[in-house]
Amino acid sequence: MKNDEQGSCWFLENDRCRIYDQRFSVCRIYPHMLRRNCDSPGQVTWRQFARLNKHGEYGQVIPDDECLSLAREIKEYENAFLAHQISFLETIHDFFITHAFRHDQKLYDHQVQRVSHGTPVKVMVYHAGELEEHRITKENPLPS
Repeated sequence: MKNDEQGSCWFLENDRCRIYDQRFSVCRIYPHMLRRNCDSPGQVTWRQFARLNKHGEYGQVIPDDECLSLAREIKEYENAFLAHQISFLETIHDFFITHAFRHDQKLYDHQVQRVSHGTPVKVMVYHAGELEEHRITKENPLPS
């Protein structure tokens, strides 16, 4: 956190995250982050790390049943996210092995240049656990 009045995140710049595509797990599930807090007599309670639209608000006590519900949701989200990432990497790995492909930066740069000049280029898009062929153009750069 920055040492400012709001306790802003170091990666926040002009109200936008500078590392959004690589943001931390806690940011992906925001505001549902829990932390254990031990008061002076040693009693442990769960607190909400941040509340919606109030980034950095600490100390909000969460009842145990709500805490368990949030923890289950967070775990479910994290498991699904990781399973999706693993599936994507395995699919790409298998596709490259099956077709004897390898990364070629020169070919990639050439294809980007072709698109910028208006030539359609075939790309493979990962969707619903499969790779699907799409054609991209300067006018339609993203698959619909």
